[in-house]
Amino acid sequence: GQTGCSSGTFSTVRTVNWAGTLYVYDNAWNSDGTSYNVTNIDKLNPNYNVVYTTSSWTNSNVTVSITCSDAAATSSYASSGCNMIWIASWARVWNTYSRIFTSNTSSNITIRDNAGNTRTASYSVWNIDKTNPVVSATNSSATWVNSNISINLSASDSGVSGLTQARYSWTNSLNWSCSSWWTVYSNGTNITKSSNGQQTLYLCARDNAGNVWTWNGIYRLDKISPTITDNYAYDNVWHTVWNTITLTPADAAPSSSINTTRYCWGSSCNVNSGTVGTSIPATGQINNTIRYRTWDVAWNASSIGTIIVKVDTTNPTISANNQSATIWRPNMWMNITLSAWDSWGSAINYAKYSWDTNDATCRSSGTSFTNAQNITSATIPGNSQGTHTLYLCIRDTAGNTNSWNWTYKFDDDNPTIIDNYTYDNVWNNIWSIITLSPVDPNASWANSISWIQTTRYCWGSSCNVNSGTVGTSIPA
Repeated sequence: GQTGCSSGTFSTVRTVNWAGTLYVYDNAWNSDGTSYNVTNIDKLNPNYNVVYTTSSWTNSNVTVSITCSDAAATSSYASSGCNMIWIASWARVWNTYSRIFTSNTSSNITIRDNAGNTRTASYSVWNIDKTNPVVSATNSSATWVNSNISINLSASDSGVSGLTQARYSWTNSLNWSCSSWWTVYSNGTNITKSSNGQQTLYLCARDNAGNVWTWNGIYRLDKISPTITDNYAYDNVWHTVWNTITLTPADAAPSSSINTTRYCWGSSCNVNSGTVGTSIPATGQINNTIRYRTWDVAWNASSIGTIIVKVDTTNPTISANNQSATIWRPNMWMNITLSAWDSWGSAINYAKYSWDTNDATCRSSGTSFTNAQNITSATIPGNSQGTHTLYLCIRDTAGNTNSWNWTYKFDDDNPTIIDNYTYDNVWNNIWSIITLSPVDPNASWANSISWIQTTRYCWGSSCNVNSGTVGTSIPA
């Protein structure tokens, strides 16, 4: 088309790129022409591209890279090229922007090309979670208990990615990634420890960002009662020796081990508040009951053991009456009373007597007797006269012994007596001294007979000779 002009001035406005030829004419229609080309009009907004190092949940930093590109040229508009990226009023960069973010954030950006066209957009980092989840369990303790342990398991995540799994195990399999092997549980799960022994419970939790947290706690359970024994060999048996008694407590594995041992005196004493110790010292003569018991650290109690201690160190006593070393006695009236008694608790087991045979141990020979029993010399074997020793022995139930002996002299044969007077009951005119001759028979016994003790005489047909004059010579 043609456009007229005057004064030699021509002006036109182009809104898009355009190419053309300008011709100039004078009034004589002389002309000249020149071409022109409008190529620098760019009304297209620039483009941008945001790249994140990851678009999934992560517990690492996220790098955001933003690049600027101008829209492609068209028939109407040119592509002036990217000029700069405005991150904020205080930050601008050329063409490319990259930043490492340690936490979630969002921001606006403005892209500008060389023609001044802009585009506003935003970017957001939402997938960073560096907060570890939390796991725990109740009733973990270094203290031993004696009943099943109820355990509540918890697992939570305060981070943004959320909990993906929680697991537990009584055996550490080095599963610190919390990915397999162990048993999966949910928050609030209850489990029970019922097996004896010390165990460690391991917990782990993992969130969607890969954060892992672990926990472990010790649990000690002992439901097995301990046992206890003693070394006393004379339970409820009388004995003469008192030795220290040793108590031996034991706690079978797996165990909490022995905590305390107590004992007390008396058949109904309270052993739970008794004397602490495993050694019971000697206390002399006694007839009493010991009760004992032991506890482990978990306070399981053993059954109550008992010992009946009977110790008697006092010898019993024996004797017999009618003791005399010089008096001879006739068998016909000799009575001997035997005595036997025990002044302390074990009582007499047996007492025995024998003639002329000594049984110091009081175990074999001899005849049993009881206290205050009477015997006569007729118990002498063969009922023989002479000198005989009576042996007594005694033993109490504890084994204490005692012995006694005495020598008795017996003579059953009456002595005889004669006189040398030849005029018995005949009148005579001569008076001579009359001699009396007493004789004890069986003189061959030597010390086994009593011999003559005394001789008496009196005057008168009814005089009492037993109180008469002593002597064997009756003077004229």
